[in-house]
Amino acid sequence: MKKTMILLAASIALVAGGIVQAEAESQAEPQAESQTQSLPQVVPWSLDTAGPGSAAAHRFRVSALVNDSLSPKELARIGWRVVTRTGEVATLEGPAATLARLGAVTGILYVKMPSRVFALMDSVRKVVHADELHGTRPGWTGPRLTGRGVLFGLIDTDFDTRHKAFIDTATGLTRFIALWDQGDTTPGFPNRFGYGVIKNRQGVLADSLFCLGSDGHGTLMASFGAGSDWRSPYYGIAPDVMIAGVKMGGEDQDIIDGISWLFSLADSLRVPCVVNMSLGAPTGPHDGTSLVDRAIDNATAVPGHIIVGASGNDGSRSGHVTLTVGSGQSQGAWLTPVPIASPYYLSGAELWGDSGKNIIATLYVLDTGTMGFGLPTPRISVNSNTAGVNPGLVPITWNGHSCYYQITEVNRISPLNGKPHIQVYLVSPDPTVYFGVSVSVSGTTGGTVQAWNIAQRSFRSFGIAGYNNGDATMSVNELGGTAKRNITAGAYVSKSIHTLWNGTVVGGDDLGFHALTHYTGRGPTVDGRVKPDITAPGSNIAGAMPRFFTDLNNCVFWPDSPAVNGRYMVNGGTSVSSAVVAGVVALMLEADSSLTTEQARTILQETAITDSATGTIPPYNNMWGAGKVNAMGALARVLGITSARRPAPAYVQAPAAPKYRLTRLNGSRLCISGPAVQVKIDGQRFVFEYFSISGRCCMRHVLDRGTFVDSFGGLPHGVYLVRVAAGNSVMVCRARITVVDKK
Repeated sequence: MKKTMILLAASIALVAGGIVQAEAESQAEPQAESQTQSLPQVVPWSLDTAGPGSAAAHRFRVSALVNDSLSPKELARIGWRVVTRTGEVATLEGPAATLARLGAVTGILYVKMPSRVFALMDSVRKVVHADELHGTRPGWTGPRLTGRGVLFGLIDTDFDTRHKAFIDTATGLTRFIALWDQGDTTPGFPNRFGYGVIKNRQGVLADSLFCLGSDGHGTLMASFGAGSDWRSPYYGIAPDVMIAGVKMGGEDQDIIDGISWLFSLADSLRVPCVVNMSLGAPTGPHDGTSLVDRAIDNATAVPGHIIVGASGNDGSRSGHVTLTVGSGQSQGAWLTPVPIASPYYLSGAELWGDSGKNIIATLYVLDTGTMGFGLPTPRISVNSNTAGVNPGLVPITWNGHSCYYQITEVNRISPLNGKPHIQVYLVSPDPTVYFGVSVSVSGTTGGTVQAWNIAQRSFRSFGIAGYNNGDATMSVNELGGTAKRNITAGAYVSKSIHTLWNGTVVGGDDLGFHALTHYTGRGPTVDGRVKPDITAPGSNIAGAMPRFFTDLNNCVFWPDSPAVNGRYMVNGGTSVSSAVVAGVVALMLEADSSLTTEQARTILQETAITDSATGTIPPYNNMWGAGKVNAMGALARVLGITSARRPAPAYVQAPAAPKYRLTRLNGSRLCISGPAVQVKIDGQRFVFEYFSISGRCCMRHVLDRGTFVDSFGGLPHGVYLVRVAAGNSVMVCRARITVVDKK
C-alpha cells in the first residue's frame, strides 16, 4: 500500500509533464497529450514526493505575506532567512524541519506553500506593423526602432543561446548577457539568492550548454520577442534588445525571485526592462491578490519596469463555474479528470467564496457508467483556519471504486483577500469515475462560490439537479494574467497553415483566420477587471527550435540538415502572443525609457486595431481586450508622430468566394484561375513564393496587376511548393510543382 501511495503522489506531481497543445484542441475533452507545450502549469507542492519531510527537502523555499514588523533575527533563530522582498511579499528559505514554526514568527501574515511550475513570425511582424518600425516596409516617418538599449527578460524553461536567432551579426556572439539556472546545483557559483547558478556575460560566452534543455518553450518565446536572424523571415519584434533569462527552478516563489533579479540586472545597467512571463496556472484567487501578483505589482511600480503575461489557454476548456447558492441550498459540479501516470486520473477543485461568509464543501463520487453517486468523504468546513492541510492521500471506497483525495488548503478567512478558500485534489484509477464538489454558504442570503478545475478540464452537470456545467468566463490564468499592474495578452489567428521542412502543408481554415483563438483565456478577473488587455498573433507562428529538441513534426525550416542548429518550428498559444506584445513594449521603451506599465498599457489599448473579426469594442471586452496590437500606432503615440500612415485593418470580411486554382501552363508560366478572379484581386498585388522541401524560400515574384507570373525556369530542378498571397497577406492558393531539366 505504501508503494502505491508514493506512486500516486509522484503521478500527480508529473501531471503537467505533457500539456496538450492548446490550438490543436477541440471543444471535446482531449484524449491524448502532445510534446509541444504552449503554457506552463502548476501542481501543489504537497502532492510531490519531494515535499516537506522528505530527504529531498532538507532546505525549503516558500513565499509569504509580511509586514514591517518582520524580524530577520527572529527568522534566523529557527534557521530561516529572507531571500527577496518586494513590498509586502517575501520569499523565505530555511530547513523543512522548522517550516511549521514560520506561522509564529512576528510579521508573517501568511505562508504560501510552493506550487510546481512547468512550461505551459514570419507573418507576425507584418500584421502587428512592426516591419515599418524596422525600416523594412514603408509607412513610418519616425526613427528606426529595433529595441536597442533595452533589456528583454524572460522567465521560462530553457534557452539555446547559440541558436542563430540570438547571434549578433556584427560580433558573431550571442546576445544573451546573463542567465540564471535556478535548478542548477553545480558548486562554486554563490549568489545572493542562495540557490541555482547565475552566469554573467563572460560565463554565458564560455558555456554554450548553460540553460539549454529539450523543452524548447523558452527558446521559442525569446525568438518571438527578440530573435535577430535577419537571414530568415522568422526574426522577432525587437531584434536588437539585450536578452537575459531565468531558467525556472520549478516553483512559484522562484518566479518572484526571478522578477527581482531581472529588474535589478536592468537597474545595474541603467536600462529599461520588459519581462515576458509566458506562464500560467489555474490555481489562485484570480483577483490580483496572490503573492505572485502582488510581487508583479510591486516590482513594476518603477518606471521602465514592465511585465507582460499570457492570458492562458483555458478559454475553451469550461474549467470555471460560478456556483450561486441560496439560503439552505447547495450547488455543485462534476470535475472531468485528466490522465496522469498510468493508470491514474486526477481532478482538483479550487474554491473561493464571498468575504465574510463560510462555505461547506461536500465531495461526491459519480459512476458515469450507472450514473449513481454517493458520499464517501467527510464534509470540508471552513469554520476555522487550517491552511496548509496535508494529511496525504486518503483512500476512500464507494460502490467498489477505490479512490483517493487530499485536502491541501482550507481558510475561513484567507490572509490574501479575506475570502473563504478550499483546495482539494482527487485521484482515481478509473476514468469512468468523476468526483463532484457541492457547496453550501452560511447566512440567510446565501452567496456565490467561484470554482476552477485545477486539472484544466471541464466542469459538467450530467443533467443532475443541483449540478452545473462549466463556462469560459474567468478563465484567464494566474502567473502573469491576473495582476493589476501588468499587461495581459490574448491570442488571435494570423496564420492558419504552415509548410513543414519536408514540404508537407499542415493546418487549415478551421481555426478561423484572424479570429480570436478558441483557447484564449477570458476575463473578467474575480474583482471585475477586463482581461486580456490586448491580443496578438498566437497560432502557427514560427520560432527558434533548440538544438536538443527532437520532435520534427512542427519543424518548418531546416537549413543545414542534418545539423541541428538554426532550425525553426511552429508553435501557438497565448504564450506566443505574450512574447510578441513584450517585443512591442521593448520598442516602446527604446523610444521612451520612462514609460510606466499603466502608460504603456493605455497606449497599446488606445492604438489597437479593430476590424471585422474583432467587431466593435465599446470600449474593451473580455475576449479581445482593446483589440489587436498595433506596434506602429503605439510608437507613433509614444513619439508624438502624427504623420505616420494609419494601418488598414488586418482583416476585412469579404463575401465567400470560390477557391482559386494555380495552374501551370506551357513553358514556365503559372496562372491563377477562378470564376471571380477580377472581382477579388483587382488593383491588388500578388506575391508568389517558391519554397524548397527544406523550407528555404528560393524565389519570390511580386505582381502589381494581372494573373500570370512568368519564369520559374531559373530554379534548379526539384520539387517546390508555390504559395500565392494577395496584397493584404491573405493566402490565395498554393500548389506543388516539379521543375525538370530540359531535354
